Amino acid sequence: MPHLPRHTHRQETPDWLRAVNPFGWVTRTMNWFSPDGMPPLTRPNYAKELAAAFFLPWIMAVVEGGVIGVIVKKFFHGVADEAILNYAVATLTSAPAFANITSFVWVRLTHGRHKVRSITALQVAVIMLVGLIAATPHSAFGLWMTVACAVGARVCISGVATLRATVWRLNYPRQVRAALTGRIVTVLMLVLAVVGTLVGAAMEYNPSSFRVFIPAAAAVALIGVKIWSGVRVRGHRALLTAERTREQRPSFNPLRMIRLLIDDKRYGAFMLCQFTLGAGNLMLLAPLVLIVTDHFHLGYFSGILATHAIPIITMPFFVNIWAKRLDAWHITTYRAVHSWVFVVMAGLIFAAAQLNLVWLLYLGVVARGIAFAGGALAWNLGHNDFARDDNAAQYMAVHVTLTGLRGLIMPFVGVSLYEWFERVEPGGGSWVFVVGGAIVVVGALGFYAMHRRFGRGPANHAEA
Repeated sequence: MPHLPRHTHRQETPDWLRAVNPFGWVTRTMNWFSPDGMPPLTRPNYAKELAAAFFLPWIMAVVEGGVIGVIVKKFFHGVADEAILNYAVATLTSAPAFANITSFVWVRLTHGRHKVRSITALQVAVIMLVGLIAATPHSAFGLWMTVACAVGARVCISGVATLRATVWRLNYPRQVRAALTGRIVTVLMLVLAVVGTLVGAAMEYNPSSFRVFIPAAAAVALIGVKIWSGVRVRGHRALLTAERTREQRPSFNPLRMIRLLIDDKRYGAFMLCQFTLGAGNLMLLAPLVLIVTDHFHLGYFSGILATHAIPIITMPFFVNIWAKRLDAWHITTYRAVHSWVFVVMAGLIFAAAQLNLVWLLYLGVVARGIAFAGGALAWNLGHNDFARDDNAAQYMAVHVTLTGLRGLIMPFVGVSLYEWFERVEPGGGSWVFVVGGAIVVVGALGFYAMHRRFGRGPANHAEA
């Protein structure tokens, strides 16, 4: 008697049914994030970082420029002069950028020291500083206390970003680094978007609700700190030994970066293009908040939705697309393509303000999310196409310090131009987006010239 296969009554799910399965996307999404699909040696650290990325952003969301800028602009309205409020918004929206000028300090302070413990200490400091915002009074003093705490938190976050780049470099191979970190960034961005929206909704209901929300968010973030403290750095002992035995150690003096830029002329040219691109973008952060609140008169919830939530929610849908390009291309080729999305963003927001079309504004901030999806990866990983393992932290420090320099200048230039255009013609402040977009074009053309010179083909592996 012939042997019959067991379970002949079971049939495979037809292709058409799998295609229309309403929950299929859930399975695909879970598989995309699952550590099981990652290289074996990366799985433990990736799993911990992914889990921590769910809890840590609960406190970080409060000091995101699009959140804290809208909160300050509306909550302290009438407490301080309008021009002072505008420059406070410029300070808060630019804090993530200009705080990076302290990167050399963090590299020097943590030189030869345990990287995970250093990052954990900085994460705790962020929680404490943001927690103080819950106690700020509704007064001029409260305004400056909020600004000081938010800027202090961003300074500590810049230290986390600088040191975390070294951890990512050692833990994740170059060929998959953008894809792995892209998944971590995706979770972080989604939580930032959700939490920022919750803050806006709560303050729409009661402007003082942040006094309860922030302590609760701090408690959640502490869980993330605990999880992240379990990350292990591959080759950590060898890295610390190399740092401690190097003759030339990082300096507290940011001018030391000039030497690095002179010695590595390619990186110097790359930083010049990056500085130009970033200058055009940074000058538009505060004017976006001002257009949302002053021109379109959106409330807490709608304002944070436009300046923060929509761009961040957009990012995860494009992070993987950009990650594949960054893994395949040299960073100069990548930036030569990616930079133009910022130009589109500036044009859409300018048109929205000129035509008074709020739906076009939302389209513009979607473009902003697409641009920042690629920018977040390039900002964290781009320097690795020029650096080695033993000096990657210094290359990153140069990068973030230059980001800090333009962050000290360009947001205030943007607000000054916005107010000047408004004085020339009421409602004309949106012309600042034309100026910023033009500066971005110059940076994009610079990246294209670098691509033509040495960036063609696959990624240039500068790593040992």
